[in-house]
Amino acid sequence: MIKFFDSNVHLHNYKLDLKDNKVDNVLKNLNFEKNLTNEKLNLFIKIFENDLKKIRLDNYNYNLMLFDEKIFDKKINFDKIFGKIKSKTVLANFRIKKLDNYVQKLIENKINAVKFHRYFQDIKDSDIGKCINLVKKLDKLKIPILIDTSYGSEKMYTHNNLEFAIEILKYTKETKVVLLHSGALKVMEAYLISHQFHNVILDTSFSLDFYKNFRILEDYVRVYSKLGPKRIIYGSDFPYVDLKSSINNFLSIMKRCGFSNSEIKLISYKNSKKLFNNF
Repeated sequence: MIKFFDSNVHLHNYKLDLKDNKVDNVLKNLNFEKNLTNEKLNLFIKIFENDLKKIRLDNYNYNLMLFDEKIFDKKINFDKIFGKIKSKTVLANFRIKKLDNYVQKLIENKINAVKFHRYFQDIKDSDIGKCINLVKKLDKLKIPILIDTSYGSEKMYTHNNLEFAIEILKYTKETKVVLLHSGALKVMEAYLISHQFHNVILDTSFSLDFYKNFRILEDYVRVYSKLGPKRIIYGSDFPYVDLKSSINNFLSIMKRCGFSNSEIKLISYKNSKKLFNNF
């Protein structure tokens, strides 16, 4: 039996139908993620855990993305709400003035990783210096850094995600840096970055499903095969990708990469267990 640790799960507004990945509903869901409350979190966890039982994913854990930069100002009861959740990642509040206090809250609330999302957070070139100031502190504490490297939207030519990733990587020595979505359409560029910076890990979320019927998927097979199983982690990007389909597609592609069952287990679970080591 293969265990799964999903590196990339989002809150889901179950009133919205995201099966067709309609842009307007996706944007609404992102706004739903943006303003967190204890009630929203409790509802999501309850429904999502029930969904997991329905599709019989008994050997499944996940890292929950929390997309509210100001989450520590919302009086969220972390201990009570996240008791069963194995890992949680917060969106980096790099604009905050008291960075030391912010980092202390990450530790106190047992946050497993910090994420930068250049599109969603509208991180401009002028903001990169602030991001680096936070990254230096995270690196010293070996707190994993997750960077969105998707490619699309109206910001795809003004907000270069992989260029941003390189600037962040220049200031990391101790911690791991995950390139979420493996660079998407720019997967070969993501590979070149991983070749230069050996603390880079590639995450499979969204891209394997989005490009399922495109020839670029062959590039993913080549990149993953070359990079090796120790530097890849499984992710779905639920609810923007159907969870069961994501797992089946992932397993199929890993076999095409020529990975053995023991190597697939590294990617599906063990690498993330080591990365998000607070459980």
